[in-house]
Amino acid sequence: MDVEVLEDPKHHRYVLNMGPQHPSTHGVLRVLLELEGEYAMELLPVLGYGHRCHEKIAEHKPVKSFMPNTARMDYLGALIYNHGYAQLLERAAGIEVPERVEYIRVITSELNRIQSHLLWYGAYLLDLGAFTPIMYAFDDREHILDILEDVTGSRLTYCYFRVGGVSKDIDDKFVTSTRAFVKRLRSRFPMYEDLVNGNVILQNRLNDVGELTPHTCARYGVTGPLLRGTGVAYDMRRAEPYSIYSKFDFEIPTGTKGDCMASFMVRFHELEQSLRIIE
Repeated sequence: MDVEVLEDPKHHRYVLNMGPQHPSTHGVLRVLLELEGEYAMELLPVLGYGHRCHEKIAEHKPVKSFMPNTARMDYLGALIYNHGYAQLLERAAGIEVPERVEYIRVITSELNRIQSHLLWYGAYLLDLGAFTPIMYAFDDREHILDILEDVTGSRLTYCYFRVGGVSKDIDDKFVTSTRAFVKRLRSRFPMYEDLVNGNVILQNRLNDVGELTPHTCARYGVTGPLLRGTGVAYDMRRAEPYSIYSKFDFEIPTGTKGDCMASFMVRFHELEQSLRIIE
């Protein structure tokens, strides 16, 4: 009996609808993916699900009443968006911010950046099949949430910055807790790195996958760790320093290959740089 092979099973592609109601994307994006194994061969993004009309809402609100909205633009980086909005108004009004306030803003913003990176670290590895790292990451992240809750009154969607200042000064408890956290997290970096470098499966899933070049990033407006993963050392805190970032000595982590592993390691090393800034 003759058997005719119509399709090579090794090169079978299937279509996956990711989002917008997806547990890992929170309704912000829909992507139609054409997959071959674990590789995305084609994709069609459908944008707009996360649009909340913030600019239009701002037109009908008093200036100071819009600050809570900035926390909803990125609920993992609420203080950083607080910072941007406060600085916009301060520059427009010619308001000079006290140096102590600037230090408080930078410290709390970097703590916010660290907790965002820790959630990314745990969730990223969880999506790749590694369950253990998210337990450690959430344990460390909880310390930051407690610290920021004490000073801001909120655990996630902060409304702490004010035009010309902050809503509440820091106290000795904040300083002590922050110092203890910095020491704790730095001591755990080797463990976090071993969870990645010692995992062959994870290495295979990240190396040589999703490669980008500086030219591609410039063409499509790709910024952040993905851009820095291609070797471009561009960070707004260094390229166009705002607040008092020009006073701090910190490095801009970069990669070389522009693949998933490069951007992963960029984000990982950014944790260390945020600790340097806080110290």
